[in-house]
Amino acid sequence: MRVEEVPYTCGARFSGESKTGANVDDYVRRGWKYVTTIVSLALMRR
Repeated sequence: MRVEEVPYTCGARFSGESKTGANVDDYVRRGWKYVTTIVSLALMRR
């Protein structure tokens, strides 16, 4: 198994605003990029 660092760009936000999301829709929308990156890395290994 090999570990790779995946860059993450944190955009500007207001004080008290969550980076991860306020509801399930936010989590899915922001997390989708992580999922696609993990899948593409797994497929490249094959």
